[in-house]
Amino acid sequence: MDTEKKRGLTTSTLKIIAIVLMFIDHFAVVFEEQLVGAGEFGGMLQEMMRTVARIAFPLFAFMIAIGATYTKNIYKYMLRLLAFAFISEVPFDLAFNGQVFETGYQNVFFTLFLGLFCIFVYKKLREHNLEIVAFLLLLIVAYTAETLLKTDYGAMGVICIFLFYIFLQTKTPVRQLGIVLACLLISFILEFSTYLEPVMYVSGRSGNLYHADITARFNLSEFFALAAAPFALLHNGEKGKKINRWFFYAFYPAHLLLLWGAHAILFH
Repeated sequence: MDTEKKRGLTTSTLKIIAIVLMFIDHFAVVFEEQLVGAGEFGGMLQEMMRTVARIAFPLFAFMIAIGATYTKNIYKYMLRLLAFAFISEVPFDLAFNGQVFETGYQNVFFTLFLGLFCIFVYKKLREHNLEIVAFLLLLIVAYTAETLLKTDYGAMGVICIFLFYIFLQTKTPVRQLGIVLACLLISFILEFSTYLEPVMYVSGRSGNLYHADITARFNLSEFFALAAAPFALLHNGEKGKKINRWFFYAFYPAHLLLLWGAHAILFH
């Protein structure tokens, strides 16, 4: 029996890389005031942390597509994502808004669930040659994620999860090109959504909002999401070292609570 391991990155390795980068990103967000306030070096460090962490979401999206391809029970898979979406909402709101519950922006598990849901519908409709209906539903779900639910990564996140799945079903040359294109799409949308983001100017004395405008904030940091492509292309199709899957689910709300708690204790 050939027991030689394939070269490349296993699914477990990709997951570990993604959660480490996610932790770095969220640390930079929660402790932004302290890092930026530490001087020029602190500001540069905070920006570097956020830039490198752009790799994380494309890897999570890619792994959802892999899971949808090989899962034995997609219903349970969707249920797990939806359950942790609700479990993670309070830690998410505490970490990023300082509130127990805030409806203006929802955590990334909702995006992952909606992406998987679109894949599930596509697989069902494909059996009846109704793929076009699935693509229309994808646009509706993406619009809902962006404008109504306001989930992390929104419409772009849902669409990219779906695209990763579609390209994973193709043969090697097309699959590799598709992975690169999906990462490039994430980069472009992130960059230009940042470029057009309304910037609020706040009075330093009173803290009251006194001006809002559309400000050009073009930089190349969001294009770093494209750097996720080599990691995805190096995936060798193996699960890798066996790690309890609940660890990866629980890490998201747990690390948000840890960051919020540390910030609250240290800086109130």
